[in-house]
Amino acid sequence: MTTPHEIATRTAPNPTRELRGPKLAIALSGGGYRAMLYHLGALRRLNEFGLLSAMDRLSTVSGGSLAGAILGLHWSSLTFGTDGVAAGFDAVQRDIMAIADRTIDIPSAALGFLPWTTGAEQIARKLDRRFKGARLADLPHEGPRFTFNSTNQQTGNLFRWAPAYGADHGAGWIDNPTLTLAETVAASAAFPPWLSPLRIRVPGTLVDANTKEPKPNQPDWLWLTDGGVYDNLGIETLKSFHTVIASDGGAPFHKAARLRTNVFSQSLRTTFTINDHVGRLRRRALVHELASGQRLGALWTISTTMDRYDAPGLLPCPDPAVRALAAIETRLRRVPREVQHRLINWGYASADAGIRTYVERSLDPPTSFPHDRGIG
Repeated sequence: MTTPHEIATRTAPNPTRELRGPKLAIALSGGGYRAMLYHLGALRRLNEFGLLSAMDRLSTVSGGSLAGAILGLHWSSLTFGTDGVAAGFDAVQRDIMAIADRTIDIPSAALGFLPWTTGAEQIARKLDRRFKGARLADLPHEGPRFTFNSTNQQTGNLFRWAPAYGADHGAGWIDNPTLTLAETVAASAAFPPWLSPLRIRVPGTLVDANTKEPKPNQPDWLWLTDGGVYDNLGIETLKSFHTVIASDGGAPFHKAARLRTNVFSQSLRTTFTINDHVGRLRRRALVHELASGQRLGALWTISTTMDRYDAPGLLPCPDPAVRALAAIETRLRRVPREVQHRLINWGYASADAGIRTYVERSLDPPTSFPHDRGIG
C-alpha cells in the first residue's frame, strides 16, 4: 500500500527550474469562519490519510490561518502512529470550533473607528485570549514549517511569517520575529476596509536576506493587511514544492443584477471584485501546473460539486447543500454548531474526493462523515 511518505516525496514529471527536492506542502485559503471550518474538515481527512505527518510546510491565509494556528499550537501533543495518523486531533477540532462560537468582527470593527486603534488590533486582542498569550515562536521550529501570509501595505508585497523568520522580498528579512501568535493571525485576517490594517512595531531588525546586513532607513512600524489581498490561496511561497495540496474555502463571486451607486457600496463591491480576480488567477495558475505535470497535488474549492470527481465511494453531497454552504458570508461571526458540523463534513468530503481523484486512487474511501446529517 502506498505510504504517506511515498506520496510526499514524488517528483513532478515536468518540473520547472523553481522546483527543488520533492516535498509536500498544504495550503489553506482565506474566507473567514466559513473557510476555517471547511479547512478543519479537510485537515481531519488529510490526517486520516497520514498526510499531515508527511507535510513539510503549511501555508495559510486569513481564515485558514486561524485553523493553522490552532493546529500549530497542538502539534507537539499530537501522537503520530506508524501509519502517519495522529491521535489527539479531536483537541484541534474542539479549539477551532470554540473560535467559531463567538462573533469578533463587528465588535472589533466598531472599536477600530477609535483614533488610537484599528479593527485588526482589536481582533488580535481577542485572539490573544483564545491563544492564551502564545507567541509565534512557540510553534514548532522542527518538522513542518507553519507559515502565515499577510500583505505589506507599505511595499505591496507578501509578508510571510514563520516561527524562525518574517520576510518581505522588498522590505527585508527578520530573524526570530517577536510577534504574538494573535498578531500574526490578525495580520493575515485583516480584511479591508473594516479590519485593516494591523499596525505593529517592526518585531526585530530588517536585514538583507542574502548578506544579513541591516537594511537602510529602518521603519518603526509595519502596516499589514489581509494576506488574501496578495494571494488568497496561500501558494505564492510554495513555488519550490513538487506536491501542493490546496484547500480553497473562499466564497464564489456573487453576481448581482443591480448595484447601489453610493461610495460605500461601490468601494466594498470593488474590493470584493479585486479579491475574486486575484483568487481566480491563483487557482488557474495552480490548475495549469497540475494539469501539465509541472507539479503534483490537488486543489478543491468549497463550491466544487461532487460530479467533478471520479474516485469510487464518494460521500453524498447534494448540489443545493454545497451551494448553501459556499454562500455563507465571509465573516468572523458566530456559526451555529449544526452549521459548523456541515462545514466540517463538507471540507472532509472535499479533501477525500480531491486526494483520491488526483493524488492517490488506491487510498480507502471513508465510511461516514465526521458528524451526523451530512452537509445538509
